[in-house]
Amino acid sequence: MKKWAAIGWLTFVVTLCVAGIAQAEITVDIIGTQPTDGSIGDGETLKLYWRIESTSSGTYDVEVGGDGTVGSGTAVAASDGSGSYSGTMNGTTTISADNDLEDGDGEYQIYVIATSGTETAYATTSISLDTPPTEVLGFSVGRGDGKLFLTWDPLDISDLDHYLVYYGTSPGTNPEDYTGADASEGASPIDVDDVDNFQLSGLTNNVKYYVRISAVDTSDTEGPLSSELSGTPTDTVGFTELSNDEGGCFVATAAWGDYNHPMVKQLRSFRDRILQRTPAGRAFVHLYYAVSPPLAHWLAGHPTARAATRAVLTPIARLAGWETERPGMISVPLLLGLAAILVLARRRREEAR
Repeated sequence: MKKWAAIGWLTFVVTLCVAGIAQAEITVDIIGTQPTDGSIGDGETLKLYWRIESTSSGTYDVEVGGDGTVGSGTAVAASDGSGSYSGTMNGTTTISADNDLEDGDGEYQIYVIATSGTETAYATTSISLDTPPTEVLGFSVGRGDGKLFLTWDPLDISDLDHYLVYYGTSPGTNPEDYTGADASEGASPIDVDDVDNFQLSGLTNNVKYYVRISAVDTSDTEGPLSSELSGTPTDTVGFTELSNDEGGCFVATAAWGDYNHPMVKQLRSFRDRILQRTPAGRAFVHLYYAVSPPLAHWLAGHPTARAATRAVLTPIARLAGWETERPGMISVPLLLGLAAILVLARRRREEAR
C-alpha cells in the first residue's frame, strides 16, 4: 500500500513539473513594421506587428527602451501597447513619434514582452525617428557676368549634412522641374556642403535662371524647397538692371554704376562672409534691402550725389575688404557707416523733392 502511495505521489509531482515546464513555453516574434523600413518622421505613426505563442494565457506590454523586463522601458502610450493574450495571438501596436519617441531624431529599441505567471519572454526590434530639415529662409540672389550669387540663413539643426541648389531656365514647383545643366559647378541639383552661400558660374548672360535651395540631414532626408528666386546674369550690370533682382548692393551699385566694380565687390563680400553669418548682420542686410532700392533709384539720377556717395563709400569699402580678410572688431563701425549713408541719402532725397 505504501508502495502505491509513493508511486502516486511521485506521479503527482512529475505532473506538476511537466505543467510548470509547459507554462514556461512562451515565444514572442516581431513580424514587421509599417513603414517597412522602420523609419518615421515627426508627427507620424508606425505600426508594429508581432506574434505571441504560449501554452497558457498572460499579458503583454510594448515598451520603448529598457532591457526586456516589464517596466524597464517607457510604455507605449496607445491602448494597444498592452493587454492580455490566451494561447497564440497576432497583435498590432501603434507607436507615435510625438507621444513615444520623445528624445528626437535617432534609433529606438522596441520590446514586446509577454508574461505568464513568473515566466517572461520578449522580442525586440529597432525603429528610427528622422525629422526632415525645415525650409531654408533668408534666401537671396545677386548676379554678375555669367554668375549668380546665392546666400541664405543657415539652418540651426544638429544633423544638417548639406544643401542642394536647384536651378533651371523655367520656373518650377518640384525638384524635378529644375533641369539646369550649364553651370560650371554641375547639373541641378548641386550639393554645396554645409555652407550659407554659393556661386553659380558659367551661366549664359541675359538668360533668366530660377533657383531654389533645400537642406539635407545626415540620414539623407531632404527638407522642403525654399521660395523660388530668379536672376539674369549680365556682363555689365548697372543699377537699372540690378533693381529687378534680389540680393544686390543697391546703393553701391548706383554710386559706381557697375555691379562688378571692385568696391562693390568688396562690400558684397563683406555682406556674404561677415554680415550674413550673424543674426544682427542678417537683420541689417534685410533692413538694407527694404529701404535702399528707392534711395538708389534717386541716387542713380543725381551725378553729384553719386560722386559724394562714392567718396564716402570708398574708405568703408576698403575697411570692409580688410574686415573680410581679417575678421576683427571693425564690423560695428562699418555697420554704423553704412547706416549713416542710408540716413544721409534718404535725407538728401527728401530735400530734393
